[in-house]
Amino acid sequence: EATGDLSRSIVLTALTVALMAAGIGWWVSWRIAQPMREVREGAERFAAGDFSRKLSVPATEEFAGVAESLNQMAEELDERLRTITRERNEREAVLESMVEGVLAVDADRRILALNTAAAELLGVAPDEVQGAAIEEAVRNPDLQRVVTAAVSGQGPLEVDLTVHVGDREQYLQASGALRRARDGEVVGAVVVLNDVTRLRRLEAVRRDFVANVSHELKTPLTSIKGFAETLADGALED
Repeated sequence: EATGDLSRSIVLTALTVALMAAGIGWWVSWRIAQPMREVREGAERFAAGDFSRKLSVPATEEFAGVAESLNQMAEELDERLRTITRERNEREAVLESMVEGVLAVDADRRILALNTAAAELLGVAPDEVQGAAIEEAVRNPDLQRVVTAAVSGQGPLEVDLTVHVGDREQYLQASGALRRARDGEVVGAVVVLNDVTRLRRLEAVRRDFVANVSHELKTPLTSIKGFAETLADGALED
């Protein structure tokens, strides 16, 4: 009977200790898992670009250091993204306000960006040609040669192009130049397109006008010259 009572006491004590250990283990696990869960959720928010809510700093020293580091990183990333977005908006505003067409390609001659003027001059849609090779986007051998020459570093060059957009024939003047990074690495090239169609047509009108005037004046001038020679040969006295 004494042995039975002792066994029951041992069993009850063991169960009590096990329950207490389980409770303490659960509490310690929750105390560790909760900050880890908050850090993980915060890191996922930061990775998705949501910097509106910072991580709460837990009481645990190790997790507090991680949370503070993540908050500092998020603040720096937010500032950098704001700066990049502002610079991009300014650049796009400048490009869209330009009358000239601007076409930017990378070192592999893939289109990085082009403004609305360039898209209209070349007859392409900006969204469709973004990231495409220049040979796929624009079927114009002269423009392809300009881009290739600019990327290969053949110096600033200017070439006259003839582009057909639908049933319209346009004359463009393309200026290409190589672009390098601060460390000297080639990052691509920029091609500026000027629409000189009206100028070319005015030059054609001027040439036609000069040719017509020359033709119209040729006959009367020949007659006047003949009469003058006749008078000079003595016809004035006859």
